[in-house]
Amino acid sequence: MDIYVAEINGRSIAALNADQISDAEALVKNPAIKTELMVLENDGAPLWDGEATICVRSALPQEQATWRDFQNRAIRQGDVDAEKSEPRVCFLVPVVDPTDPVEIICRRVLHCS
Repeated sequence: MDIYVAEINGRSIAALNADQISDAEALVKNPAIKTELMVLENDGAPLWDGEATICVRSALPQEQATWRDFQNRAIRQGDVDAEKSEPRVCFLVPVVDPTDPVEIICRRVLHCS
């Protein structure tokens, strides 16, 4: 599998693995992924506005290294099976899920002090 990057407005958002670019494009077009991109936030704004074009391209060497580090960490922690070759998405920007109760509590605590 190769590593590809989803870009929104020229900004690298996520690295993902796929057999070919068309597979990566199909994954990014998945309604569940699109919903996640509209819910997850970076710097207080959604990753995707639901309108902008999401472009997929081959990952640059540093982006490939970031994805591989993510993959290796997930394997070490037992979160993924190293023997299974399936698509995995690694965000290249810090993300917050504003619907996650734990993150909501953490943000309130951090903003109250």
